[in-house]
Amino acid sequence: MNKKTIGVTTVIIILFLFFIAACSKENQPIKETKLDALILNKEKINTISVYLEQEGTPKYIFRNSNQINKILNQLKDVTVKKLTVQEEKKFMQNGRKLQEKGLLFVDLREKDKLPSGELFIWPDGSIYVIDVKSIKNTRTKAYLSVDNHLKLYQFIF
Repeated sequence: MNKKTIGVTTVIIILFLFFIAACSKENQPIKETKLDALILNKEKINTISVYLEQEGTPKYIFRNSNQINKILNQLKDVTVKKLTVQEEKKFMQNGRKLQEKGLLFVDLREKDKLPSGELFIWPDGSIYVIDVKSIKNTRTKAYLSVDNHLKLYQFIF
């Protein structure tokens, strides 16, 4: 092999390795976490308000600590994945998803405080979680349940 062939081969190998590295980064596992980790100050939550669809008044308000703990225990086992901007737009269907019948908005709060957790649950058991820690950032982070949790929807509704 002459020097020119070795140089071209080296460049091709470097480009190939760069291409493989870029592709493998794109296919990294989706960041998953437990929904429970996205709820702040769980032990201080004293009110869970549940809104049906676009109603301005809660359909249910849970203030009993036993009821609150039962709901929080149901949320512990829910695995969620962080959504990219594109995934969020696709799931929310440009806002149309928020107008679906049976949608529940669940607001978890400490007394007179900012939310400790906010999530939407659809009748099919899909759960969309807002990372309340990120609300002050330029882009609020959102998560979607990996599996549907129909029993949780039925439990709350």
